[in-house]
Amino acid sequence: MRERLANASDVPYALEEDPRTGEVAPWTQRQDVEDEVRDEWRTVRAEAGPKAASQYIKLATGTGRSIAEARDAWLAMLTANGERKAQTIAGYKAALGLLEGYLRGHAQLPSLAVATLDEVTRERAHGFVAWRLETVSPRTGKKITAATAKRELSSLSGLWRWAGRQANVANPWPDQTADMPARRRGAADDDEDETKRPYTPAELVTLLRATGADWAPNGGGYGPALWDAVRLALLTGCRANELAGLRCGDVLDGGKAIRIRGGKTANAKRVIPLSPPAQRVIKARLASLASAGTEDPLWPDVPPWGADGRRGKLLSTRFGKARGRVLSGSRGVDFHSFRRSFAAGLRDVMNADPRTCNEALITVLMGHAGQTLATRIYAPGALERDKRRAMDALAKSGLDALVRNALAETADARPSIVRVAPVARKAPPDPPPRQARQPARRSRPDRPSITSG
Repeated sequence: MRERLANASDVPYALEEDPRTGEVAPWTQRQDVEDEVRDEWRTVRAEAGPKAASQYIKLATGTGRSIAEARDAWLAMLTANGERKAQTIAGYKAALGLLEGYLRGHAQLPSLAVATLDEVTRERAHGFVAWRLETVSPRTGKKITAATAKRELSSLSGLWRWAGRQANVANPWPDQTADMPARRRGAADDDEDETKRPYTPAELVTLLRATGADWAPNGGGYGPALWDAVRLALLTGCRANELAGLRCGDVLDGGKAIRIRGGKTANAKRVIPLSPPAQRVIKARLASLASAGTEDPLWPDVPPWGADGRRGKLLSTRFGKARGRVLSGSRGVDFHSFRRSFAAGLRDVMNADPRTCNEALITVLMGHAGQTLATRIYAPGALERDKRRAMDALAKSGLDALVRNALAETADARPSIVRVAPVARKAPPDPPPRQARQPARRSRPDRPSITSG
């Protein structure tokens, strides 16, 4: 509407008679658009109140920039420049959606299309933060963490900083996280989540002895994928995204190692030697694939998911649902708990024989910050040799004897393949086109002043 007002012609194209005075005056295209603005103003006032109606006039006439307009331009710029991943962009949109819900419920601003950037004052920003910290996550049933709130505020602050570089817009978000608990130094991922723990030996035995029917009771195609993932996550310490992101060409040395091309941190890029139990799983998975070219996915039976098309999210989600059946009643564990169990096993190896494993090796094998120190300590050949020795020791003695027995006794019990690729999902039907509203021209005694900016 603002653009239409700016481009509307002031050249008369008709004569209009004023019904109150009978006077005849020239009528312009701009006056047509102004009538439409008045119609919309009355609708907004009736549905959302006078304050929202006032904001509508402000936006329509160009005297303020809506959050929605700034959001769309900002996200379009980030997407076009390739500066952010699709998943990050989705996170920005989600944070702005939360802000919209807060403004609607606590500031009588019905949408981001009505609210202007300068209407989010420091007081309202502080209120949003307090509201979010009291919000219960539907996924965990607990209040959201400070880390989640900080991530959302970082998204919002990014939009206001960008807008402030183009106009005189104050950023209300700085220092709003000052009273939140600080993240522990070095906490790079879920390894530092103190609400989670490694699996107990008894839990690992139950997971390892689970059958295809346990993992996929409806006969679906996730049985082999989850069966393989449980073993490889325990024996390699890989994160779900690292594991599910492997391509066939990432299997190295005839199936004796895997290559992680990248991950959550810069140090995630690494080569992980495989112990004999892990080698058997990789060999069986490769043999089951219809195509095993260098760039073919190692997990084609797990479809890409989410804005970034990563398979790890779906693998982790599917495992979480199945784990609830297989390990009924277990608390404080998730897919990442295999990585915690892997780390605990390596530390047991280190404590039993420091010559076989040490902290530097654990750092390299897990892809943690600080692996450059290990590469300075070790010559290249010696590092690879000692990594393999540590991984073999994990499979032979670092894991509990009951867990080792379960691995050995189920080595040939891999579920049969149901599919080698996910079933195609039907796309939802296109929504019916919206009918454009045709505002009627009517004379109104309570017209607001229309002044284009």
